[in-house]
Amino acid sequence: WRQSVSLLLCLCNLSVHTAMPATRRSPARERPSPSPQRRRSGVAKSAAAAPKQAAPSKLSLVDHVLLPLLLMVTTPTFCHITAWLTAQPEPTLSTLAAAAAAGPAALAADVLASTMPDAKAAVLLTAFSGLALLIYAIPGPVKFGPISDRGARPAYADNAMWHCVL
Repeated sequence: WRQSVSLLLCLCNLSVHTAMPATRRSPARERPSPSPQRRRSGVAKSAAAAPKQAAPSKLSLVDHVLLPLLLMVTTPTFCHITAWLTAQPEPTLSTLAAAAAAGPAALAADVLASTMPDAKAAVLLTAFSGLALLIYAIPGPVKFGPISDRGARPAYADNAMWHCVL
């Protein structure tokens, strides 16, 4: 049943992200096309003034790949261990050290056994995700968000009152 709950949550998340409305360009921010003469001179200027792209640095690899990967691995582990530790009769670091002395596999088994969600948690999470999906599917008047720096203006259905009602 855990796999079916996980699959349901993944499908809900996927359907919400794929059904998001496309951003639209605001008519107020569209620029008129330049004249043909200006277009030719602008191309020459932009080609001469365009800076050369540098090779990706090691810092961008660290910032965009390694640090997010490290956070995705360590954050859930830290949350599980913290939840397990606070549920102990004596929630201290010495309790954690004593459990870790038995070995990492024993600690991991004890932490996972005591922090696994039960049926009530799965039902609550499924109901919450289903309600969010239902609210997303309810039609409402189309409203427009603020214009971004690049001129995009997102459109969304204004159905926030249904969130309060449901």
